[in-house]
Amino acid sequence: MKKVGFIITTIVIALLASIITWNIVSSNSLLTEAEIVELVTERYTGTIQAIEQLNENGEEMYHVYFESAQGPYLVEMDAITGSIKTLRQLDDSTEESTPNESEDKRLTPQEIQKIIEKELDEEVTLLTVELDSEQQTTYLIKAEQENGIATIELDIQTEQFNSYILERKELSFITEQEAADIALAEVQGEVDDIDLERRNDRDVYEVEIEEFATGEDMLVTIDALTGEVISVELD
Repeated sequence: MKKVGFIITTIVIALLASIITWNIVSSNSLLTEAEIVELVTERYTGTIQAIEQLNENGEEMYHVYFESAQGPYLVEMDAITGSIKTLRQLDDSTEESTPNESEDKRLTPQEIQKIIEKELDEEVTLLTVELDSEQQTTYLIKAEQENGIATIELDIQTEQFNSYILERKELSFITEQEAADIALAEVQGEVDDIDLERRNDRDVYEVEIEEFATGEDMLVTIDALTGEVISVELD
């Protein structure tokens, strides 16, 4: 009976010791982010941008991204001991980025318009701006240009076009009556003839007018698209 009691007591003690040991190891196994920040700032001068905890081949690690005067750096640290595994500088052009950078970055409508106008070298009017539901790093945009409506896919990270399609406006000429009215505002007289011609890759109306004051025939040339008066001369 004493032997059974001794065995039970031994088992209980062993279990208590295991629980206590497990609690100690669990509570002290991983350094906190605050402790990691303290260790990094003691060693290096810079601003910590992000901390990422991960398991690499069964080894608990912290990746610490920080910005110094020399540029961005990545510190890989043992999550238990705090020892530095690697320290390397990140190039601005590297594909590796701070965690959640692509998700966090957003552009304002004003920034989007500025990017588009710089790329197209003309002023535009934003019609719609939506974040792609499938690709959270892409904006789907419709913008009005001088000669049509553009559909644009804009990459948030690179601020470059992924695609660009321009739906051109249908060209429409002013009417002959409108051309006559424009010409008569230039020369007081009677319209004799109006012809639609192609001159120097430009569609124009040539309006012949007999001037009241002199009786001379005048030729008024007008842009058929815009109504601009190109020239007024003797016919």
